[in-house]
Amino acid sequence: MQRRVAFLVLLLQLPACDMESPADARVSGIFRHSGNEQQGAIGTLLHEDLVVVVADSDGEPAPDRTVTFEVVEGTGRLTRESGITNASGLASTRLILGTAAGTVVVRASAAGVEKPVLFTATAVLPDTTEAPDAGGLYLHSGDGQEAVVGTLLREELVVVVVGDDGAPMPNRLVTFEVVAGSARLSVRTDVTNASGRAAVLLFLGATPGPVVVRAATPGLDGTVDFHLTGVRPEDVNAPADSGLSDYALRFDAARRHEVYAGVVWDTGRQYTAEAWIRLPETIPLELEGGQIIGQHASYADAKGTLDIYDGRLRFYITTTDEIFHELMSEGPVPLGRWVHVAGVYDGQAMRLYIDGAEVGSVRAVGTITSYDQRRGTRIGGYAGTMTEAYWFCGDMDEVRIWSVARTSDELRTDMYHSIEAQSGLTAYWPFDDGGGLTAADQSGHGYDGQLTNYKGSGYPTWVPGVFTEIDAPGP
Repeated sequence: MQRRVAFLVLLLQLPACDMESPADARVSGIFRHSGNEQQGAIGTLLHEDLVVVVADSDGEPAPDRTVTFEVVEGTGRLTRESGITNASGLASTRLILGTAAGTVVVRASAAGVEKPVLFTATAVLPDTTEAPDAGGLYLHSGDGQEAVVGTLLREELVVVVVGDDGAPMPNRLVTFEVVAGSARLSVRTDVTNASGRAAVLLFLGATPGPVVVRAATPGLDGTVDFHLTGVRPEDVNAPADSGLSDYALRFDAARRHEVYAGVVWDTGRQYTAEAWIRLPETIPLELEGGQIIGQHASYADAKGTLDIYDGRLRFYITTTDEIFHELMSEGPVPLGRWVHVAGVYDGQAMRLYIDGAEVGSVRAVGTITSYDQRRGTRIGGYAGTMTEAYWFCGDMDEVRIWSVARTSDELRTDMYHSIEAQSGLTAYWPFDDGGGLTAADQSGHGYDGQLTNYKGSGYPTWVPGVFTEIDAPGP
């Protein structure tokens, strides 16, 4: 019974999914789970799988059922045209968009189920900095990046060539040249692919300052310029006030700010995730959420994600019997001030805490799953797809992951000061580095975090820490 209840909770409540829920959960059928209504550039692979879930007449997941996928409208091809549902009733495929812009529809059907489900996707012309209302050469991506001198830029410099009809032009020669600054290119020429794109990598030289790379296409008028910047290591992400000893990090969801910490996890029966956070007072409702500690790519591999959804604190874990357990606080997380949040699992129940007070609990039993499809542990970012609403927006400090279940007394005792490496402490990021691109792990286990710069959008920024701005309560 517990398995069925957990499965139905998944069907009806999983917010990361766009699944159609059955009106009567006891009626068998095939339903969308995730991946609907994606958009991508023509000729590219969509970011997310198209996932369906099949349920039997008791509302249980139906394993070992054959599911077929077919493109029924538009152009595109599937990485898998059929699959067998797993123990959780899930089957999936991925869609590679064709070379024509427009709507693409994929139909999924299950053996023995009368009504199929449809996924829709939109194929668009590659993003450009100018609307391609006429044939020519356009910037696609990679502009505006900043990195340390002597290093390779994270993103390729990509251009796209389109004809007068707006269609991509393959097999066109594109030349690249460094016209200002200190840098070298991986190649000087490239030929456009089926999507009309050509690309090059850039290695920054030893001299800091602006770099300009110019791209041109023989036979087409005009050129496009990429503007990049090389900086000294000591100048990267420097804090506004260098005289502090206590720092925090500020994350911007729209810029996909996150700290990548490798693969931090434990398959035991106890787990705690905690942090100090501060959400802006004026945060938009659609961004009133995001990952604090991102430990999952889907419901099937949740290893203790702590996040905020619709303004409420949320905690979820998947156990080895493939039951997905989710817990949300009854009320919202306060805005505009520092708040301590924690999620605790002790093998018998999950609990949520805000400022040391319990704000929710639910029964949950089992060992944390070893199944893993994450991009790694992400502080402030989602370990699965790249959806903006799942990135954290606000300030964060004193992030801790434990392989033990911390009690409310232990949380309150240690929340107002930094701690030392100790038994049960799996990873600890106090964010007191105060500058640069590394957030050192002080647990002694080597999970140093790397601040990411998503497509040149900038890094999380260093700001005064929580212990600088709050007073610990008296004895």
